[in-house]
This record gives sequence, structure tokens and C-alpha cells, in this order.
Amino acid sequence: MRAKLSLATILLALSFSSTADIAIAGYYGQSLSQELETENGTKIDIKDDANFGFSLDKHDGISKYGLYYSRMSSSQRNAANYELDLNYLLFQSAVVLPVNKQLSSYLGAQLGVNHISSNFSDSDSFFATGLYGGLEYKITDSIIALGEARWLATILKNDSTTVCQIDPNGTQCDWYFDGEVLNQFQFNLGVMYRF
Repeated sequence: MRAKLSLATILLALSFSSTADIAIAGYYGQSLSQELETENGTKIDIKDDANFGFSLDKHDGISKYGLYYSRMSSSQRNAANYELDLNYLLFQSAVVLPVNKQLSSYLGAQLGVNHISSNFSDSDSFFATGLYGGLEYKITDSIIALGEARWLATILKNDSTTVCQIDPNGTQCDWYFDGEVLNQFQFNLGVMYRF
């Protein structure tokens, strides 16, 4: 509830700004995930899968800043019945540099949380950060096509423990991440509307 209230406050502040140049963008792309290893040596391999997202940014000269949300539903590569949902909510800021009248490039950083939930454990939220960059192609003054890449790093806390059900082989899946970082890469296409 507190996060929703904070988001609403930010949206109101951006929309009532006297020099408002707001952009809403929708994204669809592919996420690539790194393999992780728990403290006891268990390999966790998240299947590469599609992701979608949206952002709300304020443009101010050559900079833009705002919020980015992304969701990916996947499973473990070797255990399809272990399903995962990854939800990123990040504050982002970037520098936009024109290449010509229609094409611009951008490079920025992001900071926030990754809320991970699954069908075999309790959900948890983790600190996330990363970098992103891409190209904007102006179709009209208001509609822009986007192509971008994002690196997302989630810090898995030392006290994060997941105990799975006993699998058909009779072994128990016990996850304990000792300061591991989950690295993911997103390659997205999107459309932005500026007003």
C-alpha cells in the first residue's frame, strides 16, 4: 500500500509540473538469466523467457528520469514445475544524446527492487540495480519507437532461504544464497508516447 501511495505521489508531481514533458512507454522483449549456485552447491538455472514492461519518465533537456516496471514469468530450466515470477520496480535516470533529427541514443542507470515469487516458496523482495541504453527513433513528435538493452542485477540476501517440496527422487531442494547476484539481460522493443 505504501509503495502504491508513493507511486501515485510521484505521478501527480510529474503530471502537474509546469514544464511537463512526460513520456509513457510500453516494452516487450527477451530476458536472459545467469545460472546461480546455492551455498550447498545446488544449481539454479532460470529459463530464458519473454518479459514485458512499461515506464513513466519526465524529460528535461538531455536527461530523463522516472520509473520502470518489468515482469517476467518463467521456470527452472530443468524443473518446469518450479515456476517463478520476477517483478522489477526501478527508479531510472538517463542521458539522451541526439544522433540526428529523428534518431537519439540514451544511456542510464536504475535502482530499486525485484520482487520474486514462486509456486514452491514464500515471495521475497531484493535490492536490484543495473544499467540500460538504447536508441529512440522519432516517428512523430509524440510517438517514438525504442530498441534497448538492460542489465539487471539482483542482490540475493544471505538470509534468503527457500525450502522446496520433496521431489520424486526423494531429495529436498534447500536454497540458501550466500550473497549471490542474479544477473539478467533484457533486450526490448517498445513504443513511447510523449505529451
